[in-house]
Amino acid sequence: LPNVADGVVGYVDSYFGTNVWGGGAFKRSTGSSATIDNGTIFAANGSGRWLRVDTGYPTNVFLMEWFGVVPNAAINQYTGIQAAINSTPSTAGACITPPYGIATATTLTWTNRRGCYFGALGSYKTATPGYRVYPNPLSVIHWMGVNGGTNLVAYDVGHCTFAGFGLDTRIGLNDGSQYTNAAGLLMDVDMNSTHT
Repeated sequence: LPNVADGVVGYVDSYFGTNVWGGGAFKRSTGSSATIDNGTIFAANGSGRWLRVDTGYPTNVFLMEWFGVVPNAAINQYTGIQAAINSTPSTAGACITPPYGIATATTLTWTNRRGCYFGALGSYKTATPGYRVYPNPLSVIHWMGVNGGTNLVAYDVGHCTFAGFGLDTRIGLNDGSQYTNAAGLLMDVDMNSTHT
């Protein structure tokens, strides 16, 4: 966005300019020194920040699309996913996974949270018929890192809810290669800061 006067609101169509995800309204705040997270707070030309406004959601809700996460499970989107997690308030915050598949090659961490939500917005799961009849999650986080890695780590977490998303540790397109990168979900239930 250009260098404009304090209080001016601009609208961005999308995060990357070539899709329909992650856009929104931003207000120029010349006096702001808020920490840049590249999802809700962006650097402004000159001084100040561009702050995301009028999202249509409560202020504790953060969508991963705002941080550049797009519907492409074939590329590593760790940076955007983790940035969304990190920016979500640690008390009563809601980090919303997108309604499509995404992927990470680095372990995601959800730590030091109280009364938060991590998962899909709206419809949580739908049942589909087939060889394996399971409720299918609205969104899936695919693992594309090293064999035996960990997709998501949650520790020092109290009274949080995880819902409406899946962890797929079988990266690939059903050609057999999806079984080579087996990963896992680690949830440390004793609330200590270390885990194995």
